[in-house]
Amino acid sequence: MRPIPDACSVAYQRKVRQEKSAFLNHQNIDADLFSPEILHSWKICKNLNLDPVNIPEIKSSNKRLTIENINPFKKYILSIFHTFHRQLSDTLTQLNAAMLFLDHNLQVYHKEGNPELLTELKKKNIAFGASFAEEEAGTNSAALTKKTQKCCWVIGQQHYKDVLSDYVSYTHNPITTITESQEYTLIIIPYSKFNSAVMSIFEYISESYCQLTNFQTLPQVTLTTNVLEHYLNQNHAICIITDSNEDIIFTNQYFYQLFGKRTSQTIGTKLKDLLPEVTPYISNQSTSVKSKGIIFNSLKENSKAFLIDYDPIYIGGTKLGNVVILTEKNHMAKQINKINNSGTYFTVDNIIGNSPEMLQIKEVTVRSAKTDSNVLITGESGTGKEMIAQSLHNASDRRNQPFISVNCAAIPKELIESELFGYSEGAFTGAKKSGSPGKFELADQGSLFLDEIGEMPLNMQTVLLRVLENRKITRLGGTTPINVDIRLITATNCNLWDLVNQKLFRMDLYFRLNVVNIQTLPLRRLTSDLPLLIQHFLNSLSSQYDKNIPAISDEVLHFFRQYSWPGNIRELRNVLERITIFNDSRLITMEDIPPDLFNRMNDNILTEQPNKFQHFNTQQSFDNYAEYEKHQILNLLAKYRGNKTSVAKELGISRRTLYTKIKKYNI
Repeated sequence: MRPIPDACSVAYQRKVRQEKSAFLNHQNIDADLFSPEILHSWKICKNLNLDPVNIPEIKSSNKRLTIENINPFKKYILSIFHTFHRQLSDTLTQLNAAMLFLDHNLQVYHKEGNPELLTELKKKNIAFGASFAEEEAGTNSAALTKKTQKCCWVIGQQHYKDVLSDYVSYTHNPITTITESQEYTLIIIPYSKFNSAVMSIFEYISESYCQLTNFQTLPQVTLTTNVLEHYLNQNHAICIITDSNEDIIFTNQYFYQLFGKRTSQTIGTKLKDLLPEVTPYISNQSTSVKSKGIIFNSLKENSKAFLIDYDPIYIGGTKLGNVVILTEKNHMAKQINKINNSGTYFTVDNIIGNSPEMLQIKEVTVRSAKTDSNVLITGESGTGKEMIAQSLHNASDRRNQPFISVNCAAIPKELIESELFGYSEGAFTGAKKSGSPGKFELADQGSLFLDEIGEMPLNMQTVLLRVLENRKITRLGGTTPINVDIRLITATNCNLWDLVNQKLFRMDLYFRLNVVNIQTLPLRRLTSDLPLLIQHFLNSLSSQYDKNIPAISDEVLHFFRQYSWPGNIRELRNVLERITIFNDSRLITMEDIPPDLFNRMNDNILTEQPNKFQHFNTQQSFDNYAEYEKHQILNLLAKYRGNKTSVAKELGISRRTLYTKIKKYNI
């Protein structure tokens, strides 16, 4: 391989540029100018018909794959070396360089260094999720290192892609982690900033990082990796691992979410200083202990009781550390339900909202849970009817018994009887020899939830009414009545009384089901609860996708309050999930709103508030938010005869922001 100083010379780079042009035009070139590795890589890229100019845009699937590949060990490395990364970033900033951390697929999962360079690279599709695989990024140091398993430099024009030709890239030997996968670091710097001194610094940085991460034999890592995978994603269990001195060396994501701590505030802290309430349970203990419930003073606004499991870890007679698992008591009850095939996850505490309407729903849910009366839950699709049903069950005395859910609309009419009441041996062709219990039998002693009850055929309504009257069922093809003790909860998104008037639903069954009625509300009527719901989903989704929890701008909140949300809470969550996946900043702005919401926005406003917004053109559609916003401002200026204070108030923004937008749109 040509010496690096020679490869950096302007004359050499000019010659390589000329040879590359000839190579791409199928002409003979001077092979002596290149190392065999680089020339071989060029040939592969050419055979792949790789675009020699740009790196492809980062696909959302690439981002998702990168997120999935951020395993617990990577998270542990990034957290435990946060001080090193801070110093590394400062050094690279001064050198006008950046370091990209690549997983085994050569996809970028972390980056440090000069902010201006990182911004420049992002514009060239080199950011989180970008691939440095040869078939994506062409010839580069990381791709060569993966092939050769040794340090590699690629200088300027030696890169196959023009977009990388203004840079120098360097990749050290791959790091083989304790998870037995290989990872890589690629240091990149503009060609104009590179010199022999920088070359030495790059080699030193990479060697230092490689040595720093080569600590597989340390007791802390042995301890951590034994339990890390299992507990990292437990949504209702806090996992804390300490070393033998009770210094915290790991906490899982749920801890950070619940206590609002950062890694830098946690790792290295004494357990007794961070969670003093735990100390009495682990002091002088040598075996596992359990408590009936710990309540943390620091969670006054979100008071939860936890069960504790504490285990000291010994290897070869030497104590390496401790594992503390704190599980929510309410969640433990839900796990019992799962064992009983009940499948309930929600409690009244999961119902988000402090508006008078939501508080009333919670109150009715709790009070009706104390009885065995039949409950009919009505409301639009996506408003949380099954959440209410599960909350009823979990707040009742039947909480430790089965919760069986049936969607009446999803069962073919000819099968609904056997699905609900079971069948006996020989009841029909293909029936099991031993027969099969139905949902009523499976729900015995527990709760049966019949969703979409309005879709039940009339003949089955008659059978259901008889079962509710005598609490006995008979399997299809059978003759022996079976006693069942169930609490019936039904739900529908249609108007059952209208179906009664149309002779499509039995009146006597309607009154039998509608002892207690809980009506869920559409999201458009819960605008005061919208910020709470947004924050709840953002917290959950940011944890799921390993991102910082972003703030939401006033304009976006105003936009969300105007939108009618035809899909209700389910649609809100899906929109926020889409934003979370693609938003990399700490603030959600109107630029992050999915485009398909804009074209619906005008119709939504007209549907919900026709008199207030008569000035909107009903035929107008918008390709983006800028068009919609300009149109909205013009209409409101006309409506209020140029009174900008009134316009700003209706838009939910300040006068200063309004003036900025007027200037922006040249109004």
